[in-house]
Amino acid sequence: MRTEKQATLELYDPLKKLETDYFDLYQLHGIITTEEVEQIFAPNGAFESFIEAKRKGLIRYIGFSAHTEEAAIALIDLFNFNSILLPFN
Repeated sequence: MRTEKQATLELYDPLKKLETDYFDLYQLHGIITTEEVEQIFAPNGAFESFIEAKRKGLIRYIGFSAHTEEAAIALIDLFNFNSILLPFN
């Protein structure tokens, strides 16, 4: 999800279902375009939810998976991520 509200809902539901207090690693997944990166980091974007969850101790580390070089570079320029996942074959 790319908005703060959607990302927050997606965070709390699995915590409840898995009966855990936090995630060791929580990632933005499947980022393809720089437009998605802009939406994620915009006001009310998903990253606000990630930062708040980390502040509350719900997330220990933050990462992402990107499917284009452009998206990966844009993300790396915006935050010091703990994990980066790129597809290759």
